Amino acid sequence: MLQVCPCLYPSSLRIRHPSDSSSPLPDAGHALRLQNYCTKRFSASLSIFPSLCGERFAQKSNLNTHTLAHAGVKKFECEVCGKLFSLKHSLTNHALIHTGAKDYQCGVCEKRFTLKRYLSRHMQTHKPEKKE
Repeated sequence: MLQVCPCLYPSSLRIRHPSDSSSPLPDAGHALRLQNYCTKRFSASLSIFPSLCGERFAQKSNLNTHTLAHAGVKKFECEVCGKLFSLKHSLTNHALIHTGAKDYQCGVCEKRFTLKRYLSRHMQTHKPEKKE
């Protein structure tokens, strides 16, 4: 069972924590551990780490990664074609081009996609247009 973190942050940034599944209500010890986790993980206010573009980050490491992307630092290189990426997950997604893997299939027209977000975008084409 997951419990929404009680940390005082915008709901879009709330993280989920595993709770003790053996008891329906967390005990005082669990609540204290959860509070300590939140304090360690989010010790700084989001407003302390604004980026140049206005994005805000709860963790300084995420700000650093974001800043490198803005600076054009690309340290992840595709071994097949040599293309460079700022983020490791961008390289991982790119690698699917070379493998040809298309694991996500449309249930309507059976077209296949390399990434789930591409399938989600495609599914919008199957929605009927709203008449005004």
